[in-house]
Amino acid sequence: MKLNPDCMRDILFYLEEHLSISEELEFEEISMYALAQHLDYPIQELANTLVILTEAGYIISIRNDNDDRIADLDVYRITYDGYQFIETIRPEPVWAKVKSTGKHIGSFSIDVITRVATTVLTSMINGYLTGALNL
Repeated sequence: MKLNPDCMRDILFYLEEHLSISEELEFEEISMYALAQHLDYPIQELANTLVILTEAGYIISIRNDNDDRIADLDVYRITYDGYQFIETIRPEPVWAKVKSTGKHIGSFSIDVITRVATTVLTSMINGYLTGALNL
């Protein structure tokens, strides 16, 4: 199964918007089944992407397996690295360049996405600062 970068981005944005902490300071989880009700991706793709995001250290989740299947997968929070990644891929011009570059080079690994997004964002920042200094 291929990692769908749009699915990854949509999941992270959804989690950022909807994860919360209760008044009792308990993390209120979001299950993969809840994500499936709100995001237009097959449950298998959502589950795979959540596993990858957990392995990458971008989210904290708990997975319950039943024999050789995922019985449930609940996300509790986004990590610091996850928030850093979200902010890197948030701007639409950055994301468009990430997708264009990924298609051109044939790779959408998280490492490639991060490198391209960071390079594009750094270039945008440098351009803005150069223009701001010339005022």
